[in-house]
Amino acid sequence: MILTKTQILTAARKSLTVTVPELGGDVLLRRMTASDYWRMKKAGRDLDWDDPVAALAFTLEYLSLSIVDPDTGNPVFSADDRDALASLDPGVVDRLFGEALVLHGVKREAMEDVVKNSDGTSSCDGGSDSPGCAATRTPTTCSPS
Repeated sequence: MILTKTQILTAARKSLTVTVPELGGDVLLRRMTASDYWRMKKAGRDLDWDDPVAALAFTLEYLSLSIVDPDTGNPVFSADDRDALASLDPGVVDRLFGEALVLHGVKREAMEDVVKNSDGTSSCDGGSDSPGCAATRTPTTCSPS
């Protein structure tokens, strides 16, 4: 079947429900739009990952673009709300960030390469079900799945 313009532009993006007991429920993550993804990818490549303030700001923006309302599909957090995410338990932020990375196709192996090669030029071919990417804090060196 050949898709129409409308079918292509209205197709649902992949999503993932993450149970977060610390928050008392579930969080819905959805792949961000292509424009947001590629903007974040560039920002991640340019980021000094040794700067914890910059890394946290990137993480919170990544999450704010990935956490969506299950009823509307719209992001739950606006740019003005991102600082509020910083008040969450760091384990919750790390877990959600790791799940968002996996949802966007970041492979664990690529993250390990980035840690070994501090120049940040590692890449991968996308797609993974491997958790654990959040610890390296460099999600943008890979292509989406």
